[in-house]
Amino acid sequence: MNFKETTKCRVCDGELHELLKIKEQYIGATFVKTNDDTSVDKAKIPMTLTMCDTCKLVQLKETTNPNLLYKNYFYRTGVN
Repeated sequence: MNFKETTKCRVCDGELHELLKIKEQYIGATFVKTNDDTSVDKAKIPMTLTMCDTCKLVQLKETTNPNLLYKNYFYRTGVN
């Protein structure tokens, strides 16, 4: 699965209230060498902005699978 949905607040476990729902969006594939024939080029993730009824934290309901975003990500400390 490309994402999972959060049903409770990430901070206080409060109930989430939907503020804005945007249709599924392609992932910005900035960490891969090419967009051709990768798991990222066809992946679409919905974006639902929610607010916790208890602590008022605004957050996305969906969490994208980190392997989908960072599997081919290169990072080395001190190198730009």
